Formats: sequence, structure tokens, C-alpha cells
Amino acid sequence: MPLSGGVSPHGAAKHTDVTRELFIPANACYIAAGTSGLLSQHQRVSGGANADEPDVHFSLKVPDDFVSFGSVKAVWAAVPASGNMYWRILANYGASGEDYAAHTDSPAIGVTATGGATLVNVQEPANPLTLSSLAAGDYIGIRFFREGTHASDTINDVVYLLGILFTYTASQ
Repeated sequence: MPLSGGVSPHGAAKHTDVTRELFIPANACYIAAGTSGLLSQHQRVSGGANADEPDVHFSLKVPDDFVSFGSVKAVWAAVPASGNMYWRILANYGASGEDYAAHTDSPAIGVTATGGATLVNVQEPANPLTLSSLAAGDYIGIRFFREGTHASDTINDVVYLLGILFTYTASQ
């Protein structure tokens, strides 16, 4: 029931289906291929021009307020004003007491275009993760992999991975 002036009272119903984002920076990953360093003031893992890198692995525990999965996006930059990156994100996950790879998500590799010279790109891969069995408390391993040697990768320059953005719906 609205209060005087037509304002509704604030209550628990206003705290459901809240979108949350977790940014996991590049300095919080295992680097299988690529080079850590700085991009201006940003921590990054770079992949060489026309190289199969960066290839990095992230780990996180799914937050306790998790209700449903939104997306995992790469946060990256490159110097060229145009070009396509050929890449994908893979994942496996399990709960405490469960196999660490009880659930897997391995979408096909694909292409996305850079937004422009030195711009921050925040993108899902062409074939995004679904993580259909993900639940609060799961431990998830996420792999970002660029196949820069493939003809579909036309960046032809260094790619800088700043991190990944994990988005989900939360309840309070």
C-alpha cells in the first residue's frame, strides 16, 4: 500500500532478482600461455600477435546469494581499430563433496569483433556458456582461450585480457 504522496514502502520484495557482477582480474588467474604485466594502470595478460594466447584459467566459488546464471564475459582490449578475435570460454564445476568436473560446458570456438582501437571490450564469446546446472556454493573453473593462429582471427596484433565478468541473478 502506498504511503502518502503515492510512494510505495520499501520491503523485501524490492530485494529479489537483483543482478550482480563479479569482476575477476587477470592477476587472479593461472596463465597457461601469455604474459602478465600492465596495460597503463590495468593488470593484464597479453597474447602475442597471431599466437594461441592468452590461455588463462580462473577459479571462483559461486556466491551464496546465487539464484540463476547470467553470463561470463571477457574484458579485453587490442590496439587495432578493427578485426576479429577467434576465442572461447570453457568451464567445469562441482559442489563440495562432488567431482570438480561433475558439470562441464564446452561451447564451440567462434569470432567476435573488436569495438575499436584501445577500447575496453566486454563480450560474451560467439558461443556463450550456459552453465545449466550451476548452483550456489559450486566451485567453478573457467578457461579463456584465444586461437590467434586461426585464419578467422584477424586482430593480427597483441590482445590484452584484463579479466572476466561473471554476472548472475541474486536474492537477498
